[in-house]
Amino acid sequence: IITISSPNLSTAQSWLAKMKKDFRDARILQQPNGYYRVGVYAARDREMAVVILEKVKEIGYNPAWISVE
Repeated sequence: IITISSPNLSTAQSWLAKMKKDFRDARILQQPNGYYRVGVYAARDREMAVVILEKVKEIGYNPAWISVE
């Protein structure tokens, strides 16, 4: 589940620090286009990923989306 995508590493790091309060396993994923995505692993199963996505949005991380990384 991705909650932010930014070309600025310091922005991604700040967002990661915020996410770590709710999701200890949140990570920064560097993209080939120079952007940094911050997110949390959801599941291999799409239905479970949708459930986790809704939880992430409930907590207040919106927009958020499912991404296959």
